[in-house]
Amino acid sequence: MRAVKEENWDQTSPFEPVLRDGRLYGRGSSDAKGQVMAHLWRVRAHLKATGRSAPAVNLKLIIEGEEEAGSPGLENLLHNNRSRLEADAVVFPGTLLWQAESPAICTSIRGMLGVRIEIHGPLTDIHSGAVSGTAPTRPLN
Repeated sequence: MRAVKEENWDQTSPFEPVLRDGRLYGRGSSDAKGQVMAHLWRVRAHLKATGRSAPAVNLKLIIEGEEEAGSPGLENLLHNNRSRLEADAVVFPGTLLWQAESPAICTSIRGMLGVRIEIHGPLTDIHSGAVSGTAPTRPLN
């Protein structure tokens, strides 16, 4: 987990959620939780609309919240449960919701690249979910 930057919390305490103007403020209160909940609400709506007690498809959800620490338990979880996790499709909800009134499904933002690359980091500390793409970097010498 990343350390709290006190300068970002001048109105509220980071570990005490506060509801203000219909929005929840607190450390981690927006970090992909809405996107995760959207998937759960879709399942709930499907069950209600169909009257079923279980989804019409084989559905597996992995909700992993250790990304700030480098996801130390994810590799073992996937390795130890490989046969239980086989899937025809994967949906990754780890992107920002740019407008509350405009839900969206983002595709093709992550993938594999079979090359060796050298990366120069950003000029300032930024959260990976806040930029979802390119960020200013130091000029090469």
